[in-house]
Amino acid sequence: MIGLTRLKETPLLAMDVPDGGEINIDGKIVLRTKTSINLTAENVSNDLKVTLTTNGKTDVIKAKKLIIIPNTFLTIKNIEKEVTKKYEEEIIIRGRDGILLAINKIGFNKYLTAVVAKEIGPESDIEALKAQALVSRSYAIFNLRKHKKNGFNVCDSRFACCQAYDGTYKTFNQKVYDAVLETEKEILTFQGKCMEAVFHSCCGGRTCIPSDVWPNTDENKQFISVKDIDNAGNAYCKNSPRFKWETKLSKNIIIQCFDLHESKEKVLLIKNNSGDITYICMGDKKMTVMDFRRKLAQLGYKGIDSNFFNIIAERNDSYVFSGYGFGHRIGMCQSGAKEMAKRGFNYKEIINHYYPNCDISNWRSYEKDF
Repeated sequence: MIGLTRLKETPLLAMDVPDGGEINIDGKIVLRTKTSINLTAENVSNDLKVTLTTNGKTDVIKAKKLIIIPNTFLTIKNIEKEVTKKYEEEIIIRGRDGILLAINKIGFNKYLTAVVAKEIGPESDIEALKAQALVSRSYAIFNLRKHKKNGFNVCDSRFACCQAYDGTYKTFNQKVYDAVLETEKEILTFQGKCMEAVFHSCCGGRTCIPSDVWPNTDENKQFISVKDIDNAGNAYCKNSPRFKWETKLSKNIIIQCFDLHESKEKVLLIKNNSGDITYICMGDKKMTVMDFRRKLAQLGYKGIDSNFFNIIAERNDSYVFSGYGFGHRIGMCQSGAKEMAKRGFNYKEIINHYYPNCDISNWRSYEKDF
């Protein structure tokens, strides 16, 4: 089951089921139809107030849990945040902590197909899609109980949490589904156990180990730093638009990231032995690059795409950053994997390149449904 966190927190959701379906409230089927259904669900003291309209008739029902199984799909809209998403199969709505929790229950292979298409793109060569299917399956299985206390397995948010998922309606791709099925019995393991096979968009020519990105991380021999270059010395991901970047940030924005009102201190960088930035400092305050990127995102800014960069200039109360890669740079580089697939490498060779300390193993007992 996938928690639909990208709908944003809200006490009210509006839903449209254009081809009808089944409505189940507190374990009882209250409607089954092939005509259009309109619903709103509102959190009232952590219970639900469900307003249900079909065939010109409106009913208001109090409930603990609402389940909708559309005949084809349904649209869910967060009116306040103006976020609209479309989903297939079963949707569960519950109240929690003054907001609504929406969950999509769907078959595991269909979930993976949507994730792989969203994460690496359906236009990728089949061997790159297989590699992504393998790492995404492993990541999902490793994190199967990550959100257990919230009533679902994984969420739909990719940033420092789970994998990107935007539903399956009109996004199904047969080539991606074939890649999922052709690797269906396989996961990535380390010392006989399923591993959290993290991946990223673009490494900039070299991957990281977890302690390069999260300095307080315990030693993890599953991952090693890999030079992502071919025999000619060129990075596999060099044609990615995110391979090399440059951005300018005002000092005021950086001050806000440190939760300060003002500061006359300069921005300083702390590097590890590999040349990656581990901490960004301002005076006696410091934070990891991942925390800095997260703070920037919360303030509505982008630009620091990885931890592989330098400050190349200071101009008029602003800093110019120049760097390589996009993401945390641990595990598989998606841009590199796509290029390797184009050059004829198969998915097992791609996996062995990015995860040389790990094995591709058979898996016979993972969950069949989310």
